[in-house]
Amino acid sequence: FDDLGPFNNEPGSLDEHSMRVGVLFQPTENISALLRTEFGEKESGGYAQRPLPTSIYAASVPADIFDLSYDTETSGKEEYIQTSLDLRYTTDGGTTFKLLSGYQDKEVFNFNDIDASLGSPSITEDLNPKETVETHELNIISPDDAAFRWVVGAYYQKNEIDVDIEIRDDGFPINIEPITEKTTTGIFGHVYYDASDTLTVEAGLRANEFENKDQGSIFVGRG
Repeated sequence: FDDLGPFNNEPGSLDEHSMRVGVLFQPTENISALLRTEFGEKESGGYAQRPLPTSIYAASVPADIFDLSYDTETSGKEEYIQTSLDLRYTTDGGTTFKLLSGYQDKEVFNFNDIDASLGSPSITEDLNPKETVETHELNIISPDDAAFRWVVGAYYQKNEIDVDIEIRDDGFPINIEPITEKTTTGIFGHVYYDASDTLTVEAGLRANEFENKDQGSIFVGRG
């Protein structure tokens, strides 16, 4: 795509970088801890878009569908970090205690030309969603060399989503700021029984509970 407008944007471009690091700590055969962390960043020139042929802006764009004409700077950026921790302890009798924990933090910065043209009125959007995710799962696992085997555990997850949107219609601002918090908890169990060398019977049970909280604000003409 080629932006023929005054800002020479590069919509549809992509510049991406990431890095991953892992550390394993195992002081004994029974104990281990594995930590992994990943960082990432993506940058682009924003979305490549054109107004609908029936809109008031259709006459303000070039004829070629790959030629754009924005009247403002456009950009897109995404940053994230995600970390996981795997802790394990196996008793001398073969029972394993496993804790899996994770954390993710992601944020997006987008500035868009909503009317996608040089026409008037000019409409822009400054979009900034953020989300964090925290998870924990505990497993207790029986020895795997018995005819009857089992797994029991518990799970917890929390998501926090915070969005900041500013839309300007010919300079007039509208701010939309929703906030969402989600919590998931659960317990589970699974059993296996080797009835014979050729037949294994298994059964499982899981119970979950979900909680969702939403709040937000809309400001018209702020600032």
